[in-house]
Parts: sequence; structure tokens; C-alpha cells
Amino acid sequence: DPTKLSNVKKEYEYLLNIGVNNLGVSVDSDEYQELLSLNKKIWDSEDMVRVATNDVDYLNQTKISHENKEKRYKIKQKINKQK
Repeated sequence: DPTKLSNVKKEYEYLLNIGVNNLGVSVDSDEYQELLSLNKKIWDSEDMVRVATNDVDYLNQTKISHENKEKRYKIKQKINKQK
């Protein structure tokens, strides 16, 4: 959907500007790359949770998502402490 894609691009640019200008986190930084990787894993896990056909798959994906959210939180804390 072109409208949704346009909105996502606007939000990305807005958030990228905050990260670079306010937090000093560039897209080349280790923190940014770690956050990007973790967010992709979280999105994939959340998608798998939505389509899980049994309790085992649901619980496994929920656990993976939770673990990655914990890792993401620690990286965000690290960034906040640096500023």
C-alpha cells in the first residue's frame, strides 16, 4: 500500500533524525545495527505468534520475542547512559 509505505518512510526519517541529532547514534554504529537486527527478529517472532497453530509454537515464539525485547532494552539503556 503506497500510503502506508509513505507513512512508514516519514516515521523512519523522523526517528532517524532523533537518533542521530539527539542521541548521537548513527546508522553505522554498533548500537543501531544491533537494534535493527533485534527489531527484525522481534517482528518475525511476533508474526509467528499470530499464525501459531499450536501451544508449543506459540510459547516458543513468545519466549524468543521476549528474550529479544530484553536484549533491545539493555541496548537502549546503554545508549541512554552514554548521553
